[in-house]
Amino acid sequence: MKHPGTHFYSGSPGPNVLPEFVKSQEAILYTATKPTGLPRGSVGVITFFIPDDNMTVAVMFSVPFDRNLYENWWDAKVYRNKTEADYNVWSFMYYNHNPFRGDDGWHEKQISEGYRVKGIMTSTGQCKLQLKIWKPESLQT
Repeated sequence: MKHPGTHFYSGSPGPNVLPEFVKSQEAILYTATKPTGLPRGSVGVITFFIPDDNMTVAVMFSVPFDRNLYENWWDAKVYRNKTEADYNVWSFMYYNHNPFRGDDGWHEKQISEGYRVKGIMTSTGQCKLQLKIWKPESLQT
């Protein structure tokens, strides 16, 4: 997968840099941070392009500042063609794609174009999101 972009609605990237390519069966580590000294969370989306399938994988995350009023959320989606990370991708996934609550539990679903996602997000303010995105072998070309 090739990395075309990140978009932060709030917050910023941490010290880790996303690699340009992510090979099949390879994991990455990426951090996002909340703004220092401001009552805002870390909210955004990252995208990866899959050249062989001409698809883009988008991963949305939302970690609010005030978890008394809001909860952690995450989601993943596959778009046809190359899609850049931007506010519209984040907004659609947050409001219209049935995201998962960051509730310390594993969740799994089909995310489109034959791909599946399985992941977990912790419910803490310094949360962790771990996910696996794959295309079942029976659907691979």
